[in-house]
Amino acid sequence: MVYLHIGTMKSGADHFTVVTVPAATSEPAELWRRFGAAVDIDTELFSASSGGRGNPSLGFAEAEMLRRLNVEIGRQLEQDAYRRLVTGFLSRQVLRGRQDETSAPPTLPPAALEWARQHGARLVSELGELGVGVRGDLSDLVAPPFAGDPRDDAESAASDAAVAAVAVKAAAALLVALAESHDSPERAG
Repeated sequence: MVYLHIGTMKSGADHFTVVTVPAATSEPAELWRRFGAAVDIDTELFSASSGGRGNPSLGFAEAEMLRRLNVEIGRQLEQDAYRRLVTGFLSRQVLRGRQDETSAPPTLPPAALEWARQHGARLVSELGELGVGVRGDLSDLVAPPFAGDPRDDAESAASDAAVAAVAVKAAAALLVALAESHDSPERAG
């Protein structure tokens, strides 16, 4: 989310359009349609699904494994190698979309969620008063209420066992990819 500085908008609200991110339960192309309406393009000409890449989130265990990996790697990889190997391959091809019951998506803990809800409500009020253009619904800026058990917050962080399971799967995928790259016709003779 881009941080909204309301003070900047006050002098020219007619020059701003807020595009809200729809709820996770919304149809996948909804954000694309909202963006298209904001910049006045026909989104039907550019299919949001034509790239074949969604944007699935990492679960707690995947995110924690990447965090630990980044600490270990430090600055040992050049930026291009990091982008290709860690972001492009490991994160997008190996880790994303593999969440299961042991790797729930991250959520805000109840204490932070209350702050986020209050901040979102304030933004909705201020943006409504300014009269900026809106694509979507300003209520999308307010986080939904916490639906779980407050005790879930303490248990939501990834356990070492879950992170280890993710790391083993990641290491296996990396070794298979490495072996395939060494067996590829381009590497032969």
